[in-house]
Amino acid sequence: MSQQKSKSESGPRASRRVWLFRLLFVALGLAPFVALEIGLRVLHVGESDEPQDPFAGFNARNPLFEKAGDVYRTSRFRGQFFPDQEFAAAKPAEEFRVFCLGGSTVYGKPFLADTAFPKWLELELNARQSEKRVKVVNCGGISYASHRLLHVAREVAQYSPDLIVLATGHNEFLEDRTYYSLKSRSETEEWIDHTALSLKTVALARRWLGKDKTESLAPSPDQVANASHVGDVVTRLDDRIGFASFKRDDEWRSRVAQEFDAMLRKIAETCRSADVPLIFVRLGSNLRDCPPFKSEHKPGLSPADERQWRNEFDEGGRLDAVDPEKALKAYQRAEAIDGRHAQLQYRIARCLDRLGRTDEAKARYLTAKDEDICPLRMLDEFGAIVANVAEGASVPLLDVQTALDEAAPEGIPGFDLYLDHVHPSIGGHQRIAAELAASATIASLPGFTEPLPTEQRAEAFSRHFDALPRNYFSNGRRRLEWLDQWAQRQRLLDEITPRDAAGFVRQGMRRYEFGNAEGAWDSFEKAIKHDPAKARDLLRNYANELQSQGRAELGAKLAERLPGSSGQ
Repeated sequence: MSQQKSKSESGPRASRRVWLFRLLFVALGLAPFVALEIGLRVLHVGESDEPQDPFAGFNARNPLFEKAGDVYRTSRFRGQFFPDQEFAAAKPAEEFRVFCLGGSTVYGKPFLADTAFPKWLELELNARQSEKRVKVVNCGGISYASHRLLHVAREVAQYSPDLIVLATGHNEFLEDRTYYSLKSRSETEEWIDHTALSLKTVALARRWLGKDKTESLAPSPDQVANASHVGDVVTRLDDRIGFASFKRDDEWRSRVAQEFDAMLRKIAETCRSADVPLIFVRLGSNLRDCPPFKSEHKPGLSPADERQWRNEFDEGGRLDAVDPEKALKAYQRAEAIDGRHAQLQYRIARCLDRLGRTDEAKARYLTAKDEDICPLRMLDEFGAIVANVAEGASVPLLDVQTALDEAAPEGIPGFDLYLDHVHPSIGGHQRIAAELAASATIASLPGFTEPLPTEQRAEAFSRHFDALPRNYFSNGRRRLEWLDQWAQRQRLLDEITPRDAAGFVRQGMRRYEFGNAEGAWDSFEKAIKHDPAKARDLLRNYANELQSQGRAELGAKLAERLPGSSGQ
């Protein structure tokens, strides 16, 4: 019996000894790595001089703002995507605090946050009253879509906001193509990734292997600002995740739309739980002067039909500049073969526009946008989602799309209100700020009820323009040139070549916006030669608009050079 008892007791003891040896063996194996990690931390090795977020904003454990004494500042890990912002850690009693969330439109691209609508909103509201000091924090992230903005919303809800403004919808497909693997991680996978990458040994190894760069289809602001010429920056749309990755895929579009709907609802719930007022913004885009980024034929088109389609399309192209009526008929014959080709729809719209059939033209411009295989402008379906979620969640909706459309001639915006495919002109940003300032959410608050007179607004804005750096607009022009190459717009230069007076005026307005006065006048003179009366009317309106924006000197210079003015 004693021998049997001894054997039975020795079994567990032997098993425990085996496990202890195994654990000791593992500990001894890990000891060098633990010692290395401790040494790297003590010596501050493995810390990047240019901090970047390896999770590109998809990890909630990497906040947008970090505390620095008595203030919160934009985290150095997020500086690649967000403008530098700062606000008091302890909110002053007299402060009205607003956070504006969104993508590069909120950021202010291709300029900086100094001329984006959050800044104009802050200036206007502070000029309206003196009881409270308005602080508007720009949380516009380059290429950020709703998935990453959910993390931002959950964070800023903790900073005592009086209002959150959400303006998103352009980047949903861009973000999904670039970051799908990060978006689809589980919470456990996210925790493991975060823990692993917080180790100095891992950070050092990633740097040696060249893996410490955040991947994005869009350039960082610093890359664009510091590039001595366009070739200094790698064009991500030429890479493996570029245009080639965008294919006609209706199922994918549907999935992204469902995710967008879900993210908006989660953001609305976040604000409701935190008892923070929220405003949704439905953004607009450039219709007249932005051809689709990528076009494809409908599925199943036979080679013979494709050849016939190409013949009609090319025939329309030969006639386009000289006879829009005949060109339209050729394009319509091509449409009968395949009407889902986005570039064809854009050309039909352009012909209708020049023929004065503007209602039909706008419908075609919208179809061209929605058929774009690389949808970098918010689809109408997504605008409807914003409106539906806003109504269902009882969130006020600011319809910027309609407001800017109505400000454009014939209700079709181009370079007169947008500097590229989606980024508003400075005047466009000011209109967005004015719409926000007049929204019921803000207008109902004490001290904000009285609208700002036009002259007083222009004076406040003028002082702000005077404080901008001398090279502010020329730097913006360089960024725009880079963005045009990033989007490979040189492929479609013929599509936006002006063919009428209005087109030349819009081209000139875009150049004038960036301080390129001589280039602008080259376009304006072509417009005047093409149709003197129409060109003068458009240019006089533009000169008046510049003065109301707080850029009286620019407006006066333009007015003086117009034919028939006292300066001529």
